[in-house]
Amino acid sequence: MESGIMATAQSNPNPAWHDYRVATFAGSRDTHLHTGEDYPSITLGSIFEAKPQAKPKMSGPAFLASGYCNYDARSHEAQRQHGSFVALVGDIDSGNLPIATIQQAAERFADGAAWLVYSSAHSRPGDLRWRIVFPLAAPVAFGEWYDGQISLFAYMEGAGVPMDHALSRAGQPIYLPNVPESYKDGSPLWDRNGKPLYYQTARSDMGAEGLDLSRGIVAGGISAIRQKRAADDRERDALRKIAAQKYANRAQQEGGNIIEQFNASTSIETMLALCDYEQSPRHPEDWRSPKQTGDTYATRIIEDKWVSLSASDAASGLGSKCHSGCFGDAYDLYVHYKHGGDHRRAYREIGQEQRGNVVQGNFRGEADDPGWQEMPDWAQSEPSENDPADAFEAAALPEIFELLDIDELENLPPPTWLVHELIADHGLSILYGAPGTGKTFIALDMSLRIAHGLDWHGSKTCQAGVLYIAGEGARGIGKRVKGWRREHGLDGVTAPFLALPVPVQMLDENDRKKLLRTIEAAIARMEWQVGLVVIDTVSRALAGQDENGQEAMTLFVNACNAVQTFTGGAVLGVHHSGKDTTKGMRGSTVLLGGCDASICLNRDEDGRVKLEVEKQKDAEQGEPIMVTLKKVFWEVDGGEQSTLVPYKSDAPAIMSRQLSTTEARAIFELVALAWADKSPWSTAPQSKRRGRYLPSLMAGKYGITEESALGYVIGWQENGLMRHGVCDAANKVSGLEVVKDMS
Repeated sequence: MESGIMATAQSNPNPAWHDYRVATFAGSRDTHLHTGEDYPSITLGSIFEAKPQAKPKMSGPAFLASGYCNYDARSHEAQRQHGSFVALVGDIDSGNLPIATIQQAAERFADGAAWLVYSSAHSRPGDLRWRIVFPLAAPVAFGEWYDGQISLFAYMEGAGVPMDHALSRAGQPIYLPNVPESYKDGSPLWDRNGKPLYYQTARSDMGAEGLDLSRGIVAGGISAIRQKRAADDRERDALRKIAAQKYANRAQQEGGNIIEQFNASTSIETMLALCDYEQSPRHPEDWRSPKQTGDTYATRIIEDKWVSLSASDAASGLGSKCHSGCFGDAYDLYVHYKHGGDHRRAYREIGQEQRGNVVQGNFRGEADDPGWQEMPDWAQSEPSENDPADAFEAAALPEIFELLDIDELENLPPPTWLVHELIADHGLSILYGAPGTGKTFIALDMSLRIAHGLDWHGSKTCQAGVLYIAGEGARGIGKRVKGWRREHGLDGVTAPFLALPVPVQMLDENDRKKLLRTIEAAIARMEWQVGLVVIDTVSRALAGQDENGQEAMTLFVNACNAVQTFTGGAVLGVHHSGKDTTKGMRGSTVLLGGCDASICLNRDEDGRVKLEVEKQKDAEQGEPIMVTLKKVFWEVDGGEQSTLVPYKSDAPAIMSRQLSTTEARAIFELVALAWADKSPWSTAPQSKRRGRYLPSLMAGKYGITEESALGYVIGWQENGLMRHGVCDAANKVSGLEVVKDMS
């Protein structure tokens, strides 16, 4: 249904943007490159008042944000060079957001200036899509327009509106209001009266002024973009100097001509394209790595090298590392992306195929090429610059491993534990569970007991310094620690426990090195060795990298191992179960294989948390540990605060007898009476709050566990004796109904 929501703004009878003209054409295939004709133009004012046409989507009317209308107007390069841009534009093809949400974000961004929102061609309920247009106060060149576009994208995405960044390209089409006759599945998009069924639009008052890029939200965004760009340029310049010096000092050994010839014959632009890099629409020398998760173009071509400010690139081992990123040449890209980082294999292939096309015709061997030779030393992976935190590199081994004979093996010391047979005093342990199982509360409880040297609910602990990285729920950690200390009478008692209330991105080289320096500072501050580093949670430490990807998880495990090596202690990661909880922890099997211990948390029907050790080196196989999360309260100024504190709970009792036939019939009678009274019993967990949970009744009445009682009820339902139904449709009351009496 068409709507025309109008928002008022301070009016000017004839603002300049009404008459700004933009190039227009009929769909994506309409090009004038072969005819040499100029494109027709329309005014922005006419776009604001346009009614939807009924064209097929691919031939629907479109416009450009620029007034350059020559025959080559649809060329990005031509628009970058000659375009006169008169509007910021946006395309929202995901999120299924209502028009009110888009309108609110557009109004705030415009800050009193003109704006237009309309639904796109195939938008309909369940799949809402939008276009937005902001006329400018004055035409601008491509560079200023591009920064305005990026500022718009950043603001809208910050408001929860996903944007298609393709519209930052100079010649990208913006489709005008259009509704095809039918949807892709053939269902109609127009009614019998010739009105579009789902088209919606909203706009500011036509008298509102155009958007001034020098003031308001857009100006602040542009300023931040330019400051970041200037800082990046300084970093790249420093990186370029490092790269130039490093390559100048590199020893030139015999056989090096193979790689030199490859670099001389293979352009970096070609290799970037072959390696799935995306070129910046603003600066052709800037590219976005396929490893990047953000929207910046962090890789730049400078002379005969590329430099990258991407932490993801550096963490992946691409090229040569330095403090702010990494750098390299065409050969480095070829090795990393085409040969998985194997220099020897890449070098061998270039030599062996010297007379063939190595990279799409960019390199052919010379007649006097010596062919494959031993890998030159300088082409091997080079170590990172010397850094105080280089403990993240592989630990140096002693000159020879110590060998033990058969008698000495019997005298090896027993394993040592931070929490006996649960958390070892070394290695990587993972504590994981579904949402609501109390992962953070239990990890924090363990950490505080280790720091205070207290037993963990009957299990011995070894007192050690603890660094707790609260990457998730950081704001609540102070309250939780305070509640825990009050509950255990430890107010004012010092302990070697420090919290880091920010996530540490373990795949980011700078963050990892910063963490090591932080651990050094923690040791100095506590005057204790850090025996345990807790990472809460693994997901936050991965900073959006693919948890199911082997590469990202391998880097995470290696980083944890390096922390463990650096401290001589243990690392405990707090993690989530997968969507299918029967398959264990979320993410790649690399994590399970790389950890020394994994502990699974599950809640039972009584709200208790069961800790089950799934993998543990050197531990005896023990019974599951049951923990209750008890809410504790304490007074504060103006009220009270509360938090959950874990306590040891008894294991479930073993049912010693079966229900008798008489007892079962009594249960059936109670269920039938309750159904007739429209207050039925239930097995739904939420019925516990209403006192209508049937297993609780059975457990209290006949001395069996709720687990066993639930098993009886499920069995009766499976045998067709009971079912779950609605006994009062008007009041939506449902519960257990007796279908057939016990015989």
